[in-house]
Amino acid sequence: MANPLLSASPDIVLVADPTPGATATTEIHYIAAGSGRPQVWERFGLQNWSRVPLVPPKIIWSDSNDPDIDGYFSKPMTAGQFYQVRLYHDPDINPNDHPDEPRSDAEITIASLLKSGRITPPIASQDRPPPGSPPATLIASKDNNQGGTWYRQTVTTTVPTHFFLQVGSERDFVLNAEGNQVLETVLLATNDGPE
Repeated sequence: MANPLLSASPDIVLVADPTPGATATTEIHYIAAGSGRPQVWERFGLQNWSRVPLVPPKIIWSDSNDPDIDGYFSKPMTAGQFYQVRLYHDPDINPNDHPDEPRSDAEITIASLLKSGRITPPIASQDRPPPGSPPATLIASKDNNQGGTWYRQTVTTTVPTHFFLQVGSERDFVLNAEGNQVLETVLLATNDGPE
């Protein structure tokens, strides 16, 4: 079930243009709970959190015409980025001071993926493969093991690599409004990777 206080559409951003720096956009919707003014914080990857100013032009729409009650804002993302948003109602909380205490009232993570094509990181000219050569192997090694209630898989990559993990309570994927397969009921979503 989606969090009624904070949502993203789409929640997985697909960048169609493989040109480095090309973007696609997600739209964030927040809703205040109770009488406290919402405090919205954002960050890319594992950077420091920044407070989102809940005023125009950042807030592009409010269903109630009051950004202290609800609002929408958009965020352009390039392929490979992870964007996180947290919502608090306590104005004194700064997630940079204590990242996990107290817990946010709502939190979402949006991954941005390349829909098709190939993005290559900037590589010194002497280290570049010749034009037309096949892409380098990403996975260097894999290992897994399991026990009665757990499963572990380790993957070593040849280049710094982000990962995104979602665990759902439903068995199968469903198609979202954009026609992409997603988990309908996400129990856990996390990411990690190089900065």
